[in-house]
Amino acid sequence: NRFKIDRHIVSEFIHRELLIMDDEYNLCFLGRDNYNVISVNKYLSSRDYLSVEELTLRRNAGFRYANKEETAYNLFRNVYVFENVIDLMSYLTLVKLGALPAIEKASCLISLNGLTNGVLYNFLLEHQEVQTIYACLNNDNAGIKATKGLSYRRVVDMQPYLRDYSLINGYVKTWNAMLLKESKK
Repeated sequence: NRFKIDRHIVSEFIHRELLIMDDEYNLCFLGRDNYNVISVNKYLSSRDYLSVEELTLRRNAGFRYANKEETAYNLFRNVYVFENVIDLMSYLTLVKLGALPAIEKASCLISLNGLTNGVLYNFLLEHQEVQTIYACLNNDNAGIKATKGLSYRRVVDMQPYLRDYSLINGYVKTWNAMLLKESKK
């Protein structure tokens, strides 16, 4: 596990059919929206690195994760927004390790699969009860610019409170980089 993601989190993703391996040994993250439309993020394996091939069956569906209990009610007061699924899983691991504050109750974590605003927009259309957006984007120019863009944009005739979490990971670019740094301690 070169990403150092907690094995219980990986097991939960597999058990809930959010993570599968295809016939060619590629990792595929399956996202579903409220209409059960699937988006697939395929991590193509190669010798030295993983590259991402996005196979979105519905544009801007993204990837969503919430605790089983909270998924049953499908009402979310908070949404944590990440650029990719690996960072989302790294964040969950950092919370489990106690390196980050606990995730708020009634929360959903979503991956934008890049910096596409459409994923968040579609989520907020379906979940107008959201009160707070936690922007957990990468700590780089593109992530900071995207976070600022979120704060200026009214979404779905409401303005949820925006909290910028992209800078709490210190001087590293991604949540997985923070996890790798934390695992060396």
